[in-house]
Amino acid sequence: MADYLPISLLRHAPKIDRSTAESRFWSNYRISGHLPSTSNTATSYVEFSPSHPHDLAASIGARVVLWDGISPQPRKTIARFKDNAYSSSFKKDGKLLISGGENALVQLFDLSSRAILRTFRGHSSAVHSTKFVNDGTHVISCSDDQSMKVWDVPTESCLRSITKPHSDYIRTQCASPSSVHLWATGCYDHYVRLFDLRSQSSKAVISLDHGCPLSDVMLLGGGALCVSAGGDEIRVWDLFAGGKLIKRLHSHAKAVTSLCLDSSGGRVISGGLDGHAVVHDMSSFASVYSIPFEGQILSVSASLDGTRVAAGLSDGSCVVRARGKELNHEEIAKSAALFHRAERNEFQGMSLGRAKLNEMSAPYARIGSKKYYQRGRNEKQDEGDEVVVKGKKPKMYAWDRHLRAFEYSAALDSVLASANGSVAVVSVLDELVMRRGLHVALEGRSEKEMIPMLEFLVKNVRDPKYSGVLLNVVNVVVDLYGSESNSSENDHVMSIMESEKVDKLWNSLWQVVKSEVKLQKELFVLQGATDFILSASTTSMTPAN
Repeated sequence: MADYLPISLLRHAPKIDRSTAESRFWSNYRISGHLPSTSNTATSYVEFSPSHPHDLAASIGARVVLWDGISPQPRKTIARFKDNAYSSSFKKDGKLLISGGENALVQLFDLSSRAILRTFRGHSSAVHSTKFVNDGTHVISCSDDQSMKVWDVPTESCLRSITKPHSDYIRTQCASPSSVHLWATGCYDHYVRLFDLRSQSSKAVISLDHGCPLSDVMLLGGGALCVSAGGDEIRVWDLFAGGKLIKRLHSHAKAVTSLCLDSSGGRVISGGLDGHAVVHDMSSFASVYSIPFEGQILSVSASLDGTRVAAGLSDGSCVVRARGKELNHEEIAKSAALFHRAERNEFQGMSLGRAKLNEMSAPYARIGSKKYYQRGRNEKQDEGDEVVVKGKKPKMYAWDRHLRAFEYSAALDSVLASANGSVAVVSVLDELVMRRGLHVALEGRSEKEMIPMLEFLVKNVRDPKYSGVLLNVVNVVVDLYGSESNSSENDHVMSIMESEKVDKLWNSLWQVVKSEVKLQKELFVLQGATDFILSASTTSMTPAN
């Protein structure tokens, strides 16, 4: 007698992969580290170091955390602030950190010792933006006192103060990639202003009206393009054309809070209060991907090596997404164990002799050796060995065992009660139809036994993948349990109907079938009208003889 073969689940056409190379690249960024909140303050600013190993500096309340984005604990914490710290930015070599604060001070830190090297005093209100000039010897700070100051790091003095270039809080700034003298600022007065620091005038070279308070600004393309973010809109300006607005991007459902460049320099990543970091291709000004984060994003940054994207959230936490597979702590411990094992083998090779060590660590046992006769069942085969593979029995589910014993009703009950999904249920029903056992499986059922079947039919009978099988099942259920009704609302009722739940399920199934029939009739009418139009157009295009 031939062995019973389990039923094969129905296979459907696979879904069309509409992903692009761009989306596949950005979807490979997975969460590698999460720094939870330890206070009620937000993570106001995050920035990756421009030098290797590209550590992350996160301004969280009255401290700045230095973190690699993978370890569960930060590498260093700078807690030398009396109030909230803002805009902690790296010097180009990654050895110094400049930070503003709520106490109107600008402080310079040595990251190796966490010592305060310089303290710049001169602002009268909170300093929300600090940046190093590309020459590394100057720092520019922007404050809520509506002033912009240029500081000299060696002498700890203020070289230039631009008083009230804006009429509101100055919250963001950016250097031109083409010149150390051109600097852009963004303010709550809705304006982006570009300044030439060589000029003694406080008047801006170019002023751009964004239309709402600004949260971030960037200069791209050698200083040719300016990108401003404010409200739920991102605007792109052409500076070489005198500040002409060339594009408006609406990629966020809520306010945009931060902008950063990716490692290639051709894409801008924007973070918003909707919890998404959206990637924009600046060659086409299109949104190519959206990276989700679990919280409102206040700041976003991307590492220069292209491996990590970080976001500072409003709940005080910091989340890092890394591209590709990152070593977890178990893998790090495993690699360390392998390293120590190699060191131990090297020591044993010197003490026992290399030949003896090679025999101990050889993958195959030498014939006649002690190791050869101590081989177990998990020993790998040697060259020339004949391997006898024992065939595995096919996996059988509970409904397969019932079908093997021709217990059709029990097979249907078991697949309905399982968690294998709709495909398994429809596969069993299709098998019952081919065996002519569907009536046997459905007849003689109680009200309680019919509830799972009715719930499944109501949910899936309209699915095009299953309708071919389930319509036959509906016909059998109607033949077995349906009876004519005198009600004008319900054409059929169940002969075993006693509870309100069964009544509702039966009425729902009947309404689903009626609505599907109505839809099919409307589609047939539409198809006829379409065929008539196409036929008329073909006739009118045919040349007369």
